Amino acid sequence: MHDNQKKDIPVTYSPRLGIYLDLSTGTLAFYSVAESMTHLHTFRANFTQPLYAVFGVGSGVGVGLDFALGQFSSSSDSIKICPM
Repeated sequence: MHDNQKKDIPVTYSPRLGIYLDLSTGTLAFYSVAESMTHLHTFRANFTQPLYAVFGVGSGVGVGLDFALGQFSSSSDSIKICPM
């Protein structure tokens, strides 16, 4: 969630997800990893507090604060990205 707005990102199925984090530049990027890497989304912000990775494993699992707080809601065609 950014500025009180969720952003759903449509993606195709990928068994592996790559994550790139560069705290100094405020970059958090997500990639689908198969025979090649496909960029899914890049989030940029000034990270002023620690970041905590929270992941769910399985079909249609959202990634983000809702999952971390136990407020799980699944989506079969998107990855939900929310700040911690």
